[in-house]
Amino acid sequence: MKKIIKYKSSFWKILLGMLGFSVCTACFKYGDIEAEYIMRGTVVSSDDKKVIPDVKVTLSRNNGIELERIITKEDGTFHFKGGYGIADIDTFYIKFIDIDGVENDEFQNKEVQVTFHPSDFRGGDGKWDMGVANKDLGKIELQPKIKN
Repeated sequence: MKKIIKYKSSFWKILLGMLGFSVCTACFKYGDIEAEYIMRGTVVSSDDKKVIPDVKVTLSRNNGIELERIITKEDGTFHFKGGYGIADIDTFYIKFIDIDGVENDEFQNKEVQVTFHPSDFRGGDGKWDMGVANKDLGKIELQPKIKN
C-alpha cells in the first residue's frame, strides 16, 4: 500500500512540475532580468541647427532586429522607452531616415550606436530588477543631401 501511495505522489509531482507548478513556488524567481531603457534626443540640421520634424527613427539591436519605429515630433524630438533586453553591456543602433522628401529639405540617413553598461542603471534591486538606464543623446545632426 505504501508503494502505491509513493508512486502516486511521485506521479503528481512530475505532472505538476511539467505544468509549471512547483512544491516551492516562492523559493526563487526565474526568467529574464528586468531592465528598462530610455533613449531620447532632438534631430537637427547640421547646417543651421534647425529642428527636423517627420524623420523616421528606428531602434534595433546589433543583430539587425528592429525593436521600435517612431517619427520625430514637430520639435524634432524622439523618445524610446521600454524593456528591450537584459541589463548587461547592451548596444543599440538608432537610425534616422528623412522620409518627407523636400518638405523639410532633404537629409542624409544617419546611424548612431548607443551602449549601456551595468553602471548606467538606477533604482533596481540589484538582483532581478536592474532598474532604469537613461541616455539623453542631445542633438543628432543630419547632413543635408547634396543637390545636383
